[in-house]
Amino acid sequence: MRRFLQTPAWPIWLLILTLTFVQGVIWLNTIPPWGAPDEPGHFLYVQLFAELGRAPRPEDVPPERWRDVIASMEAHRWSAYVHPQGSETPPTQDPIFLASGAQIGQKPPGYYALAAGWLRLLSHWREQPLARQLRWLRWLSLLLHTLTTAMALGLTRRLWPDARHRALGMGLLTGLLPMVGFIGVSVNNDALTMLWGAAGFAGLILARTRLGWSLMLAWTVLGTVGIDAGLAFLWPLALARWLFFAPAPHGLRLRPHAELRASWRVGVILALILIPSFLLIPNPHWAAGWRPIETGRSRADGQLFLQAKGAPARISQTLSGLLIVQRQGQPLTVTVQAA
Repeated sequence: MRRFLQTPAWPIWLLILTLTFVQGVIWLNTIPPWGAPDEPGHFLYVQLFAELGRAPRPEDVPPERWRDVIASMEAHRWSAYVHPQGSETPPTQDPIFLASGAQIGQKPPGYYALAAGWLRLLSHWREQPLARQLRWLRWLSLLLHTLTTAMALGLTRRLWPDARHRALGMGLLTGLLPMVGFIGVSVNNDALTMLWGAAGFAGLILARTRLGWSLMLAWTVLGTVGIDAGLAFLWPLALARWLFFAPAPHGLRLRPHAELRASWRVGVILALILIPSFLLIPNPHWAAGWRPIETGRSRADGQLFLQAKGAPARISQTLSGLLIVQRQGQPLTVTVQAA
């Protein structure tokens, strides 16, 4: 291992990026169409963006588009993939599908504009089957995921030029962590969000001039507004960078006025962690993927009955799933009885 780490840097980079790409190709080809989280909604956003030449609005989504997507899901046995134990519920009534989210009208257009341009590169893309279009879009996500790994490698190498084992570890962690790879190659705005966040994080650490600092602040604003609100995590990092750290030869050094006692440093770190946490925890839409939703569910005479147990946030999660039904063009009437 020591001899391996003493080799020139480029073979290590090439090895890690190759492994990242190969694993991504495996994910791309083994995940069935529509099998990654929220892919139907993300795909429809991209497809309509490519057709309209602008970000679509909810009223731009004809019901037949959802019917085409659902037909493709059924053709590729989506229910059997997400319910390996067996399920007789069609996708239109499946709670996983209903809770997958309505991206059109809710997500910023940055990723979808890029993906729409990529989709147009596919020869005769309008005539291609939906699953073929979806797989083509996954290749874009794989490229973005590989660039994110390269960004992590570059930053680690820049900060610790004499510690190649750190670059090796960071590259392997970013490139080969299964969940990151799984999400990173799906049709999802997370692929661009991860790359944008990694580049912003690197820029905040390495910026040395007023111009560089201004560019990174603009990068942070553009990412938060145009790509994903989750990139707001860069703001507390930018604040800490400005208040406590100055440029150093290979990274940052603590400013003289920031030489705090250990207890104060712990407090600052905890504060930086809690700031984004307070933004996430009260929001049931962002928390929906973290907490199980205990609901009683039944259907009779064309009506869907839901009984939510627990906090109001869980009731909100349940109702947000029903609103997706309405956005898909299906009639919806909600009657709430609070005990």
